[in-house]
Parts: sequence; C-alpha cells; structure tokens
Amino acid sequence: MAQDDNTSGPVPARDRKILACVDGSENSRVAAAFAARLARLTGAHLSLLHVLHLPTFSHWAHVKAQMKREIREEAESMVAEVAKGVEESCGIMPEFFILEGLPREKIVETARADRAIRMVVVGASGEQGHRRAAVTGSLARHLGDRLTSDLPCPLLIVPPEMESDELCEGIEAIAR
Repeated sequence: MAQDDNTSGPVPARDRKILACVDGSENSRVAAAFAARLARLTGAHLSLLHVLHLPTFSHWAHVKAQMKREIREEAESMVAEVAKGVEESCGIMPEFFILEGLPREKIVETARADRAIRMVVVGASGEQGHRRAAVTGSLARHLGDRLTSDLPCPLLIVPPEMESDELCEGIEAIAR
C-alpha cells in the first residue's frame, strides 16, 4: 500500500521516464500523483508537462505580451507546486516542461523526442471540466483516440475517482 512509498526505494533511472501531463485541473493533479507513485514504485524518473494554449490576438500586441507573461507565470507556479508536492510526498524530484502550442501535438512531440519516456499519464477530465462520462467532447476520448495512434509509448488515463491509497502518501493535499 501507500506506506511503502516513503521508504528508501529504487533510485530514479534517467533511462526510464513517466511523463505526467498537468493542466491545473484537480484530475490532472490526481493523475500526476498517480504517475508519481508509479515512478516511485518502478524506479522511473518523473517528468511533468504543461502546455500553454495561448489565446490568439491580432490587435494590441502589448496586451498579448502581458497576457502571455501572466499565463506563463501562473503555469510555472502551478507546475512548481505539483513538483514540490511530489518531492515532499514521494521523495522524487520531477523535471518539468512548460511548452506553448496545442496539448496533443506537444505531448506527442515530447514523447517522441525523449526515448526514455516509457508512459504518458493524463487525467480523464481537464481544465475545461470535460468528463470521461460525456459521450462527446471528453478529454479522455479526445486525447485517448488521438494520442494512442501517435504516441511511441502507452497512454494511461487516470479517472478523477482514483482512490487515495493508489497515490503517494501525503500527496492528496495537492491532488484534491
């Protein structure tokens, strides 16, 4: 169970990584917590990825630059908070990336660029509140259908109802 997660375990191997995608939603935090436990149990290194999908502006360039800066600062703060929670709760320090573009494209690019990534973990519902129970428009269906055909590794979709005992002990504070 979760008690074993905080004892000394395997040293994270740089040749095996789990990529957890975080968007700030509660479910993406749960997915990151699950990925952290999986990394801890398997001795893999954990990488966190957040993709900035920036609004497009054709006017007011100074407003665009300011909005972009604010969005990036919020993303950096959120990802740093998740990384800190992973380190404190699971005893592993994840690396993290913040990229700009379309989430699906950047997830695939990241996984293809780093051959050490052995699994991609996403939450079943994202920041727009899409639920996997919805027949159309769900993040799980949208990402799952498109990612599974393009990714060079398995995709794990974590449901929002993940039990706390499946997460690293103590990480529930950032996951819920």
